[in-house]
Amino acid sequence: MSESSRRGDGKEPRSRKSRFDQPEDKEKKRQEMRSEEKLDPTSSNFDPLKALYTSKSVLSDPKAPVYDNLSKYESVMAGTATTVAVSKRIAKRVEFEDLPVRDLTDTYDNVMKWMKDIDGPMKAIRVCMENKVKVKVITRAASCIRGHVIGYITAFDKVWNLAVEDAVEVWTRKRKRKTLPKGDASVEIPQETQPLRMTAPPIKVTRLPNNSKKEKCERKIEKILLRGEHIVLISIVNY
Repeated sequence: MSESSRRGDGKEPRSRKSRFDQPEDKEKKRQEMRSEEKLDPTSSNFDPLKALYTSKSVLSDPKAPVYDNLSKYESVMAGTATTVAVSKRIAKRVEFEDLPVRDLTDTYDNVMKWMKDIDGPMKAIRVCMENKVKVKVITRAASCIRGHVIGYITAFDKVWNLAVEDAVEVWTRKRKRKTLPKGDASVEIPQETQPLRMTAPPIKVTRLPNNSKKEKCERKIEKILLRGEHIVLISIVNY
């Protein structure tokens, strides 16, 4: 006869606790205590990384001041800096955000409007552009002066990109240089595409008398765009 039938209540008998279950319960309690110690700032086992990512952390003093970094905290504790309340900092931030912001999109929406209102050293470029003064722009190569361009400035921007018209470009180059591979000369170009093809202006080449390794090149261009990174100096011709 089973124990439940002996009791006559129809309930299942309670399982007895084994002595092997007691160490597991103690280990769980120890782990819980360790986890609580890791979240306690006053404990030697405090884990700041776990405290940042857990939702169970409780501050010992909710009214404690907030500092930006550890150096600020150390200076405050040493008495070399003054504390600022968080509410005052937030109030200043809100006050700064409420200030009106100047919208410059309507005033300077393109380069043409920017050139008219430019002031400072670049104002001289605007004066030369408005008065049609011929200028000389010194250009550079990778490690030396390449040459110069003489013409009239029609547009410019804040990074010294220049648009020059009626320009004469002069530069020097090596006499002996690598020739580029040419295509098949037997291929005929259709006559209807001749007007659409871009033709480079002719280059006048003269040999330098004192330097047999370099030659002087000169060409006339109706319009040319000079990048600001290639410009060394801008001067007025016959100033």
